[in-house]
Amino acid sequence: MVNTEIVLIDRPPDDRTSVSTQLLHHLWEALPFGIAQIDTDHRIVFTNDKFDEITGRADGEHLADRLDRVRPADQLALDKAVRTVLAGDDVEIELSMTRPHLGVRRCSAVLSTLVGRSGYGTTGALLCLTDITHQARQRDEILHLAMHDDLTKCLNRPAVLDALAAACADDTGVAVIFIDLDEFKAVNDTYGHAAGDSLLVSIADRLRQSTRNASIGRLGGDEFLVIARNVPSPEHAEHLGRRLARAVRRPLHLCGTIRPSASVGVAWSADPHADPSALVARADAAMYQAKRRRHAHVTVG
Repeated sequence: MVNTEIVLIDRPPDDRTSVSTQLLHHLWEALPFGIAQIDTDHRIVFTNDKFDEITGRADGEHLADRLDRVRPADQLALDKAVRTVLAGDDVEIELSMTRPHLGVRRCSAVLSTLVGRSGYGTTGALLCLTDITHQARQRDEILHLAMHDDLTKCLNRPAVLDALAAACADDTGVAVIFIDLDEFKAVNDTYGHAAGDSLLVSIADRLRQSTRNASIGRLGGDEFLVIARNVPSPEHAEHLGRRLARAVRRPLHLCGTIRPSASVGVAWSADPHADPSALVARADAAMYQAKRRRHAHVTVG
């Protein structure tokens, strides 16, 4: 008969706590994104190495010290997000920061509220920071392609109409300038479609060079729409339309020298409740009135 005595030896509580702490530390360091824990006074409680790597800061007592490279345009959003999460609501934002030798980096920041053991009362927050610069660039490129005409790089029809709607809502004076090239079909027939494409590209460049802070759109074919903000009067809008018509008429070397021309119609409004479609229709009607005169004149509708 064999007697067996089993003796269980417990580790001291502090040893178990130490093992748990080390495990948690290794887990946090293994995460592919940065983590910072702050208290209700915005003081740093903990950061992992990835957070320090992304921010380029490994010192500083407060969160603001670690995120002092956030660009000014995003600083207000960050401050608001921190206030919101410490008030008990989780937040997700994007922000940009400038890193020496790395340039501007785009980051996703997810802020989560930390509460006490009873489940009540905010004790601080966790901030998870991910460098999404590459993804953001891809997203911006896709968005740019979706909003722009492949040939002229102008805004496409939906995008320029969206720009008009925003201008109508925000500004005190909006000029809508409808431009239709004269005899564009003759250029295609005489010189070929490649020459016609070159003409459209040149006209788009001239419109951009002749305006400041305006949205240039190609509606299709040989039609362009220019949306100019902060235009104080119909007279100023007409003046801009005439300037664009003169820019279009400059001689162009394209399989020989040609002198393009355009019929231009202008509509203006200072009504924040103006119907964008109605403004385009007015500019379109004014353009056709100019075209019927067989001149590259500007007509205000």
